[in-house]
Amino acid sequence: MPESQINGTPQPAARPFPWICPQCRKKEVRRASIAYRTERLHEGRLIAVDIPNLGIPQCASCGELVFDIAADEQILEAVNTAAANPVL
Repeated sequence: MPESQINGTPQPAARPFPWICPQCRKKEVRRASIAYRTERLHEGRLIAVDIPNLGIPQCASCGELVFDIAADEQILEAVNTAAANPVL
């Protein structure tokens, strides 16, 4: 089974693109790399993170982001890194 790489980490092969968009229903969802900013609760603290190259499925037609396990793992890694290295 072929594997893809996210941030240098091998990922198991998922179903092939394009996917059908859950928003506009067009078959235009493909993996994209976007700048993404989010805030997450981590151990009772709100942590803001900027991810300059989030690999995430995105609809080319309407722009809808389709969060998958790989994207969630990238966000979690960024939150954990930001929590371990707080800005004072």
